[in-house]
Amino acid sequence: MLWYLAWRVGHKLHDKIEIHFLIAGHTKFSPDCGFGLIKQAYMKTRVNTLADIAEVVENSSPVSRLNIPQLVGTAEGKVLVQTFDWQQHLTRHFRRLPQIKSYQHFSFEAKRPGVVLAKSHRDAQPVEYQLLRDGADLPPVDGLPVLAPPGLKIDRQNYLYEKIRPFCADEARDITCPAPRVTTQKSPQKRMRMCSNAEAVTPPSSGPHKKKRRSQTLPELHTDLRSNAPAQLQAAHVINLLRKVLASVQLSLHLGSKDERMVESRRGQTTHISPCQSP
Repeated sequence: MLWYLAWRVGHKLHDKIEIHFLIAGHTKFSPDCGFGLIKQAYMKTRVNTLADIAEVVENSSPVSRLNIPQLVGTAEGKVLVQTFDWQQHLTRHFRRLPQIKSYQHFSFEAKRPGVVLAKSHRDAQPVEYQLLRDGADLPPVDGLPVLAPPGLKIDRQNYLYEKIRPFCADEARDITCPAPRVTTQKSPQKRMRMCSNAEAVTPPSSGPHKKKRRSQTLPELHTDLRSNAPAQLQAAHVINLLRKVLASVQLSLHLGSKDERMVESRRGQTTHISPCQSP
């Protein structure tokens, strides 16, 4: 922001610009009233489209006309207000202000291009700093790089279409939640093959660098078995799986009972301590 303000003053678009930041913890001021009116109107209005949002803002202060909406684009994708890449345009010509967070007040004057006067508080002595790398080299007014609207990613389009579309009004569904414009094809499900010894269910290997498949739970194994194997192998795998589960349960029970016996045996031991005899 400081670079942009210095650029405007340097090109004589303003004679002087001052900007004041509120102290942390005391950031409530008059514009919050406008946002409060918008919030009240929004809670009482059904909003489906961008035009509905603009209408809410306009109707939030019908008498005072405090809030006036200004759309930068339409729902159809038409750009009303262009967006420029100021970061790219100014970075080569300006440098950062050291310890910028320690200042609350900044001012710029047209007679001193690129110079910012920064103060930590209202009565403090201003610190002068030249933001321009070359004091006489201002970024040009023309040639600003324009940023085109990136649009929604395909996953966001799918989310709006599948999750939000049912809650929109019928006349707004194709405006706010249209069908995704870019479709992605799901990769074909890998079929499972059965080992002859009925011990495991593994995907077909495609090379030495094939990633290992994660371990499957009982319902997942049952689904794979039911859809991809003959009845005899299904039964054999289910029996084998149940045997492994029972074996693990028996092992845990055996270890648990062994630990209990060790604790009981230690409790039964008696430690004899001989009293010290005085010489």
